[in-house]
Amino acid sequence: MTEKITGKLQEDGVLFSEKLFTMRGKQMRFEDFPYVRQVFHDNARIVVLLWARSMTKTTSIASILTHKLITNAYSGAMVAAPRDKQAWRVTKEHIRPRFTESRDKILLPLISQQAVPNTTSMNPKHSKCR
Repeated sequence: MTEKITGKLQEDGVLFSEKLFTMRGKQMRFEDFPYVRQVFHDNARIVVLLWARSMTKTTSIASILTHKLITNAYSGAMVAAPRDKQAWRVTKEHIRPRFTESRDKILLPLISQQAVPNTTSMNPKHSKCR
C-alpha cells in the first residue's frame, strides 16, 4: 500500500504538493487554481508562464521545482531573475521553506543544514557580495 501511495506522489506533483506543503498557513489545495494544475501536468522541458500579479506564480514554481528535484534523481534547478537579489529571495523564501516546512518536516533531511551566507550574489567577484 505504501509503495502505491509513494508512486502516486512521485508521478503527480499536485498530489505531492497537496500532501506535503502549505499555502498561506493552510494545507495547499488546487481547486481555486486550475491553471496551476495544468502547469504541474505539463511535461515540456521549458514552460513559459504569462500570469498577472498575485497569481501564486512563485509558490507554484517553488512547488514544481521541489517536486522535480525530489522525484528525479541527479536533477538540478536554477532560479533566474532580473536581479541576483530577486533570485536569492525566491530560493530563500519559497524553495527552501518547501523542504524545511514540509508536513512533519519529512523533506528536511534532504537539504544541507549548514547556514548559507545571506548575500546578494554567490559570485565572489560581484561588487555587492558580503
